[in-house]
Amino acid sequence: MSAFLCSDLHTCIVAQLAEKHGLSCDAVATTVGLRAMNNAALKARYDGPAETLAGLKKTMPQASLWLAAHNPSAHDNVVNCLDHQCSEGDYETQPLYPLMQTLKAKTKEAAKFWPESKIWSV
Repeated sequence: MSAFLCSDLHTCIVAQLAEKHGLSCDAVATTVGLRAMNNAALKARYDGPAETLAGLKKTMPQASLWLAAHNPSAHDNVVNCLDHQCSEGDYETQPLYPLMQTLKAKTKEAAKFWPESKIWSV
């Protein structure tokens, strides 16, 4: 399996979805934690350096706009993509692993009556 670093926007979208579904009360802190998990997977796979988040002040509002413009099927796909990209190494022991698994279930449920989205990564 390969792993790639999801974009800042992608990570912010997933964090805001966690907040929307009542799994987080701080999307910024969740974004930072999700990036750490994505970095840990990349380190386990490729032993590469960690990548930091660029500008959350700009990216958080963009994530809100993206969420408003896309249906629950697209939301489910971006959650599943980040989950897949974090799955190398000791993913199951990461602090936000339970959040991601619950979020996957919630977005899957929300998407079940929507047409399938072709969006996978942002």
